[in-house]
Amino acid sequence: ARDASAGPVPDPRYRVAFYGDSLGYNAESELRAALEPSYVFTYRAAGGAAIEYWRRSILRQAHRDDPPDVLVIELGTADAGWDHGTRRFERDVRSVLDAVSPLVPCVRWLDQRAEPSLFEFVNEHAVDFNQVLWRVAADYPNVEIVHYSHWASLSHDRDVWWPDQLHHNAAGRREMAALVRQA
Repeated sequence: ARDASAGPVPDPRYRVAFYGDSLGYNAESELRAALEPSYVFTYRAAGGAAIEYWRRSILRQAHRDDPPDVLVIELGTADAGWDHGTRRFERDVRSVLDAVSPLVPCVRWLDQRAEPSLFEFVNEHAVDFNQVLWRVAADYPNVEIVHYSHWASLSHDRDVWWPDQLHHNAAGRREMAALVRQA
């Protein structure tokens, strides 16, 4: 018999995989709390992780016998921080989406915060990278962009940010996890 105090049992029919950079890395416990009660959840994130860092792992997930039903990607901020150009960013986004779009029914990619932070290259690239994401996603019928940038704009003056104005404090991490769950 299952202990009722252990909480709800995830529905094994729905698998969600999350790949992220430092924003997702810092929010692991909040993401798990938001998703694991309802879904079979695979979490992968690392600080400073550009798209190329997770590409092979994402492709392995998609090629499994039981690929995720939903793939949530929170990548791009580190690419901006590493000063990758828009051409490289587009190439990296397309290389992932070309490979996973035919295999994963639902792909959600979080766009980037455009408000100034203490990260010069993120500030410089965010708007252009978001334009790339929106344009590229339009080429894939099962890919949608999550409006993280809109949430961040609305939250700019709220107490959800670390002093670097890019990463989240505990309240911001909970809200980001709720946004990912909605996605």
